[in-house]
Amino acid sequence: MKPEPNFYIRREHFLLVEGAGFWHINDVPVERWAQVGEHFNNENTLALFASGSEDKPVESSGVKVVGGIDWIKFETNPKEKEPPLNAYHYVIGQPDDKGYPVYGPFRDGSLVPHWCGYEDLDKYSKKDDS
Repeated sequence: MKPEPNFYIRREHFLLVEGAGFWHINDVPVERWAQVGEHFNNENTLALFASGSEDKPVESSGVKVVGGIDWIKFETNPKEKEPPLNAYHYVIGQPDDKGYPVYGPFRDGSLVPHWCGYEDLDKYSKKDDS
């Protein structure tokens, strides 16, 4: 069964996610966070990484996915010995009459574990070097 989208983004905002395309990971600039999704633009957000390729969609949970977003935020309710950050993954489906549907947040699917530390974020800069 196809899930319901959490929210929609417009084409010009999807292009911020897609960047160069070919699933190249982009570090979304702070001033663009709200354009990708209003709830990303808050004091607990540390980083927003995104990638996509409208030409090369992938199938996931009944959705043809053309983009993905990893939202890295500060843990707002830290427990003892817990890493300081949380990563949430969103997927972007092919557009319909409302725009590009965005599904998530998911605790799995990010390049880093859901509970992560600052050192884990190196994976985003090294992804294209591998």
